[in-house]
Amino acid sequence: MLTDPSIIEHIRALQGPGSRNAELIKQVIESWAARRDFEAGNQLLRSLVLKYADAEKKLYQLNRELVDRQRRLDEDLAAAAEIQSSLLPQDMSAFGQLDIAWAFEPSTHIAGDIFNVIRLDDSSVGAYALDVSGHGVPAAMVAVSVCQNLQPGSAFIRTPDPMSASGQSLRSPVDVLRALDLEYPFERFSNFFTIVYLLIDTARGSLTCSNAGHPQPIILHKGGGIQRLKRGGPVIGLRSIRPQADRETVFSEEKVRFAPGDRVLLYTDGLAEYQNAAGQLYGSARFLARLEAFRERPLADMVEAVRLSLREFGGGANPADDMTLLGIELKAPGTAGSG
Repeated sequence: MLTDPSIIEHIRALQGPGSRNAELIKQVIESWAARRDFEAGNQLLRSLVLKYADAEKKLYQLNRELVDRQRRLDEDLAAAAEIQSSLLPQDMSAFGQLDIAWAFEPSTHIAGDIFNVIRLDDSSVGAYALDVSGHGVPAAMVAVSVCQNLQPGSAFIRTPDPMSASGQSLRSPVDVLRALDLEYPFERFSNFFTIVYLLIDTARGSLTCSNAGHPQPIILHKGGGIQRLKRGGPVIGLRSIRPQADRETVFSEEKVRFAPGDRVLLYTDGLAEYQNAAGQLYGSARFLARLEAFRERPLADMVEAVRLSLREFGGGANPADDMTLLGIELKAPGTAGSG
């Protein structure tokens, strides 16, 4: 409908009696319609530009917020990584007859792997390595919790003993795993973990070990030969799905000779399962070959050789899983560990 007064008057003037201006009238109406369409288009365009500018402003603000949140998250993860790192073995000189070396590479800022060596008394040292299922913060929280529970004075490590001068005695590795299995049900943490825990008696030259679903520790004997420690039980956390009769007796342990010059290696499955860009696995064969090649070299050289071998094999590829290697050697009496 024509509502513009100037256009209506112009058309009336062209429509006089006997007028033959039909074509002009048509052109006037078409011109008017085109102008109205142009104005409507401009108005729509202005509206769209304003909406786009507003949306761009909001998007910029959201992006800034996301950048700030990511920065804070990175800072929090870096701080968490420092805390987790502080829980790893630090002062190797505190272990006297034991030489200790380790390599650790998490797949993200914080890891589900954790390990430690703990002085328990003048001749007893505990050591463990564990690997929590999954990655990131949930796995790391469980790993740190277990680490805190495996401190030298905790009830997971010691038990009351009225026959002992101190009133306490050390728990055997199998009892440590049973205690952890009770403390960390899957229903509570939504994670399970593998762990190997061993107890070294430097005075008697013995090593007692129990393994909960973890890669078997390797002993390199000074006189030659490789021994794998196989005794243990299932992963920690799945107690509720095991038959009732097996829940208390499922774990076992083994005690072996650990003579001066012998080495025990604890590691997580991320090491053997490390893949290069071609999808090839590093594998147990390469790992054992490195250990054999450096059997006569200092323990720290052996651990470093494995680390360099992994780096060369992977060509810088980021690991999909955390990688841990912990080596412990019993030195001859009177010989301090090199650290």
